Amino acid sequence: MGEDMTRLSHLSLGLATALATTVAPLAATADSGLGFLGANSSIGYISLNDTSIATADGTLDYAISRYHGLQLDLSTTSFPDHWQGTLASHLYMRPNADAKYGLFAAYTDINQEAASIGTLGIEGLWAIEDQTLLSMRAGIGLYQPDNRDFIFGDIGVKTGIGEHLALSASLSGYDLEESDLASRDLTAALGATWSFATAPVDLTLSASYSFVTDTEGNDDSFGVSALLTWRPGGNRQAIRPLYEETFAPVRPLTGLLARHTVRSLER
Repeated sequence: MGEDMTRLSHLSLGLATALATTVAPLAATADSGLGFLGANSSIGYISLNDTSIATADGTLDYAISRYHGLQLDLSTTSFPDHWQGTLASHLYMRPNADAKYGLFAAYTDINQEAASIGTLGIEGLWAIEDQTLLSMRAGIGLYQPDNRDFIFGDIGVKTGIGEHLALSASLSGYDLEESDLASRDLTAALGATWSFATAPVDLTLSASYSFVTDTEGNDDSFGVSALLTWRPGGNRQAIRPLYEETFAPVRPLTGLLARHTVRSLER
């Protein structure tokens, strides 16, 4: 059973990567009259709380009017005991060259379990001068089948150090409180992104520290991650114009599911 789950997890990651890398160039080269703004795809690895997690994402950004846009995401997240598939949409306004903000909604299906996660909320990106980006997100979510509701949010800043290097810092957290399970997570992360001049590829390396309070007591842990992002077309710079930046994938309970199996969350 364990080998089958691992095989399925790897298969899901491969399928998502194939879909992402197929859709991205089609979107990037489409006629601008159709409203396509750009696309990107990424694969990543996260080591968190002694748990290895693999991710794959594909993103399509579409202009629906002069000041409004729609971003669509297809993502997978592979844990040791299960994998997840996520569809997300981001409906946003871009009133000027320095701001884009709006609403997001996401649905996550958990493989081989009668479980899912639904989330919705608000988010924004702001350009501060030419070399700094500020991001914010706040939302609510529901874990089924047990109606476990939670809130989550994050704030981050990314600043360019030269043309191809950017440094980032972020603070994120979630709060899930039920009679039989209470969990709070606060995570601080530092990262560096290198944008290659010879290829439309970004490499991001990050380190994080998490402090968790849940029914098993208090705990803290360190994590590391690596993310490789393909961005066909556009500028090959670490900090790009805001219209080329996309909202981050929606994964609010990654820390919780790195510490608890899916079955342990069921009443």
